[in-house]
Amino acid sequence: MKFYQGKLYVAGLSNRSFASTLRVYDFPFNGNPRASTIEMYHPVHNEVETRAPIRAMAVMSVGGEPTLVAAYTCTPLVTIPLKDLKDGAHIVAKTVGELGWGNVPVGLVTFKLGDVDYALVANSSRASIS
Repeated sequence: MKFYQGKLYVAGLSNRSFASTLRVYDFPFNGNPRASTIEMYHPVHNEVETRAPIRAMAVMSVGGEPTLVAAYTCTPLVTIPLKDLKDGAHIVAKTVGELGWGNVPVGLVTFKLGDVDYALVANSSRASIS
């Protein structure tokens, strides 16, 4: 889960054919959440996947746009522009890094140094490869 500008972003799996689902709830909670299905390219498996869950996520500016940066349990690091998260949308996330086989992301934080935004991923095993 990640809270950003009055919205709660919740990643999880569903039992649909596109299991990786991201829901956006308005806060305070009123109305129904918006749900988007997510797929991403997984370099280690050399395939597009929908069955891996997001393990850690943060929101930061990428190219001037608010963007969800997500680290998957199965180790890809992806970006998803927040503007694309609409109810019923199917999103193809952009894979920007790979944490490596046998590794698990344990946290993701963002910070700004000068005018540049950065994301720092803590993982269970080895250094990130991007």
